[in-house]
Amino acid sequence: MRGRCRLGRSPASGPYAIDLGFVFGNFTADPDFYGTGAWRNRLSGQVQDICTTFAKTGTPGRTDWKQHNLGDRPTLVIDKETTAENDPLSNERKVFSALPYGGTKPTLQDLTPLTYHGTPWHDPRVIIALIGPVWTTVIAVSLLAVLAGAFFGIRHLLKRRRTARATTAAA
Repeated sequence: MRGRCRLGRSPASGPYAIDLGFVFGNFTADPDFYGTGAWRNRLSGQVQDICTTFAKTGTPGRTDWKQHNLGDRPTLVIDKETTAENDPLSNERKVFSALPYGGTKPTLQDLTPLTYHGTPWHDPRVIIALIGPVWTTVIAVSLLAVLAGAFFGIRHLLKRRRTARATTAAA
């Protein structure tokens, strides 16, 4: 499903398994996840019709959605307006098709940026991509707090040292 959903990770796709609520017509688990409005039930009806027609006849029952072939790559884009498009995510498909895949490889660990030779592990963009923006912020604030504590602690010790020297020199 193409996502305009607030949880979508890109403008080209919805979150994983978002279709299940529409397939079963059940939005009670998290109404905010699926949005509100008449479009939601209309879309659910479309998805259910496509699934049941396919189960009964072996075809989805849409004349605009042709049988898949590698030339055109006809794809049904299910959204508030459902349309059939040829190869709608061609750029993304080309990027992923260039990656080697043998059924079990690459794994998620193989796809992390640090496994690629020459990845600058100290680059802030790589760090944020690996641990996420929230944890990056928490770590940065914690590091600043430690540095501030060390600064003020050293400043306090130097002040005590100067006071002790001044007292010794005056005596």
